[in-house]
Amino acid sequence: MLTEFDKSGVKHPVHWWQQQWGIRDWAMFFVILVGSFLIYVGWDVYLLSNTASPYPNCSLTEFSTTMPPPKRLLVVDYKDEQSLVWIAELPVSTVRSGPTYYMFDSEGILTDWVAESGEGAELDDVLAQAYETGEPITLDEASDRFLKKQDRESRRFRR
Repeated sequence: MLTEFDKSGVKHPVHWWQQQWGIRDWAMFFVILVGSFLIYVGWDVYLLSNTASPYPNCSLTEFSTTMPPPKRLLVVDYKDEQSLVWIAELPVSTVRSGPTYYMFDSEGILTDWVAESGEGAELDDVLAQAYETGEPITLDEASDRFLKKQDRESRRFRR
């Protein structure tokens, strides 16, 4: 602990939070602050890259084997057909408006996905509808209900 003297010559302790900051202290503070921010942004970008779909127009079967399990699966009526909404788990250490979600058509083909819900995307209304009126479904039920006929047959022979 440092000490300083007042005008009368009396010695007083000076704690670290009472010390004057020099240029080195401010530079170190700035480096730590910017470094922490860059690490945080890098981690967020890494997590976002893990939410991307394997490739456009993949089937529900291919998608389910490459992605982590869904937080929720819901069936909604969208554009006069039944669609499946796959709601992904929201990463813990990120600041996001909402979870990533994926849309599958009535044949189980990925038609669209949104990396972050709540940002004004066209499909945000579908997600709101899914939460309000969507029918919960398991992955096995969705595979049976939303797969193309040839995918069902190939799945049956693999068992």
